[in-house]
Amino acid sequence: MKAEQRKELHTNALAERMTRLIESFKASPKSTSVVLWVLGILAVGTGLAWYYAGGKGSDSGALWVKLYEDTRVADLQKIYEENPGTIPARTARFQQAREYLQRGLEAMGGPGRNNGIEHVVQARRYYQQLLLECTDEPLLRQEALLALAKAEEALVGIPKEQLPGDNAPGDLKEAIKYYEQFLKMIGDVQPEKYQSLRDYVAKLTADRDAVARFYDRFNQESAKKK
Repeated sequence: MKAEQRKELHTNALAERMTRLIESFKASPKSTSVVLWVLGILAVGTGLAWYYAGGKGSDSGALWVKLYEDTRVADLQKIYEENPGTIPARTARFQQAREYLQRGLEAMGGPGRNNGIEHVVQARRYYQQLLLECTDEPLLRQEALLALAKAEEALVGIPKEQLPGDNAPGDLKEAIKYYEQFLKMIGDVQPEKYQSLRDYVAKLTADRDAVARFYDRFNQESAKKK
């Protein structure tokens, strides 16, 4: 296939992905975080821009197409490992982290608790790494901070024997720190939207020791039932 034909196919595929994202958001705007939809659309737009600007030529365009076709965690891991230091690789890592965090939080309260804990631990590790890589990207840094806060809080009080490897339980003080950094970054933008989060963080801070004891007791009882 000629280079121009490949370029046209890649461009059409990316444009189709962007259209699907926008149409899905119109159909259910409340079902998914607006921030994540914006990040998804920006990622596709960035891919198009890199492709037309040259980037790595047809390989760059093919990589963005692959990223949005291969959505399984294993496929995303392969993209990340084979393209170190690239924006598509970082995008793949973000998608992995989101998937692990969502699966983990959903599973921790049910019969798949142990798998849920492993997923949240993995998400925490990925977001810690991504936080260091996104010093120049405020939106991505905000996402990493908020996700880290949720993961860290979810792991507070988890018995050591239920954690994979030598991972440490969550630290409520660390979770509060991430929440506060996130709120500081967004500043006074849409204060009514984040007021409930501000109130929640204030309560966590004021009653930190009591909340930590609650998580300890709750997870000890959950471990016994398991």
